[in-house]
This record gives sequence, C-alpha cells and structure tokens, in this order.
Amino acid sequence: MVTELSVHAVHHGEMRMAASAGQNVLQMDTPLNDESPDGFRPLEALLASLAGSSGDALAMLLTRVKAPFEGLEVTAKGVRSETHPRVFTSILLEFTVHGENVRKEEVARALKQAEEKYCPVWAMLKASTIVTASFKMVAEIPA
Repeated sequence: MVTELSVHAVHHGEMRMAASAGQNVLQMDTPLNDESPDGFRPLEALLASLAGSSGDALAMLLTRVKAPFEGLEVTAKGVRSETHPRVFTSILLEFTVHGENVRKEEVARALKQAEEKYCPVWAMLKASTIVTASFKMVAEIPA
C-alpha cells in the first residue's frame, strides 16, 4: 500500500501551474480578474478531489453490499469566505445514485461510512470546514 504520495507543480506564467503525478497532469489557473481560467482553479481541484474520493468510497461500499446501482454522480459546491485566505467555509456534496432497485437505507448507511471511515479527503476537510452531504435516487441510467 502506498503511504506517500507526491505531486510536482511547475509555474507556467501569470497564475498558471501544471501539477503532475506520474504521467497525469492537472492544469490550474487563478485569473486575477473575471476571465475564464486555463484549467481548474486550485479550489476547484480540491472540490474535484473531494467529489472523486467520496464518490469512490460510496461506490465501493455499495458494491460491497451488492446494491444494484448502475451509476453514480457527485456534485461538490463550496462557499468561500470574503476575506483572505478565501478558504471554503462550507461545502455541499450532492450524490445522485442511479438504479431501479437500490434501497435508500443502503445508500444512507454507505454514505455515512464513506464520511466517517473511508474518504480521506472528506476526513481532512471536515476538521475545518462544514461539509454537508445529501443524496437522491433516480431510476434512469446516466448517459
């Protein structure tokens, strides 16, 4: 099991950075005005990490109990403070579980376990940020 992770970031002018881990590259940009960024804003990358990690944990737990889900989506929305350093003061995680025969109780139990035990990003963030999660269930399979 890997106990140390490493990312290397390189400045590419203005407020642009490219972070790499092995062959994977994440482009990040923090424009100083309202123009569109050339990549993820760093805090969007943090939300993506939370969405991906919590979604992976929920999918693993639902698979473990043989819940017949056929798709999973996660939306993460963060509210930032008005003063610097403009950290997230709260984050909302919205999970959509696709499948006709998934029981609501299974999802609720798995989501609680994801938060309390299996998602390292969630565990780190909730120490200083209010993280609220909700879920909905839909029968349609995602495209």
